[in-house]
Amino acid sequence: MDLHKEFVLIEQLKKGNQLAFNDLYNHYFPKLYGFSLKLTGNVSDAEEIVQEVFIKIWETRQNLASDLSLGSLLFTIAKNSIYNKARHRVYRLNYEIHVKHHHPGGVNLIDQQIAFNEVQVLINDAIKRMPEKRRAIFVMSRMEGLSNKEIAQKLNTSISNVENHIYKALKNIKAHMAKKKINVELISVLFLWLSF
Repeated sequence: MDLHKEFVLIEQLKKGNQLAFNDLYNHYFPKLYGFSLKLTGNVSDAEEIVQEVFIKIWETRQNLASDLSLGSLLFTIAKNSIYNKARHRVYRLNYEIHVKHHHPGGVNLIDQQIAFNEVQVLINDAIKRMPEKRRAIFVMSRMEGLSNKEIAQKLNTSISNVENHIYKALKNIKAHMAKKKINVELISVLFLWLSF
């Protein structure tokens, strides 16, 4: 697809044109799917990531810049999604190891899932309580998978400022967990995920 045609399709997409979206989807799907499959090694994960990428493009279509490289944007979103899924799996695995180590006789799966969900709620609650800029930086870093350099460029600030906000955000979450009486070992497990 030449740049002029892509530019026209992006302009139509921004206006909500479904046919333009379909053309872009059909053009980029094979490359994006191959990229996702190579990084995940799993067919269903790759398909899910591609769907998430295009859903995000559709939902944010009105904010797309006319001169953007759509391919570059699509692959960045896919990379961040893969990164986030990998981090979530590390968190989940460490949580399961923690449960097995501290409850060798086994634990009710429903109780384990409830505890896992409660911890997720506590993390989200701690993030919501952060000052706006710190929260935005933390979400870009840990949820969207952006590097400190990318965040600094996006917010027109220094990398050390970004690192400082992330450090303080992690301290906020740790303090919030301690206040809620989450045990120390589990906080350590959480930080393996949050610091990944």
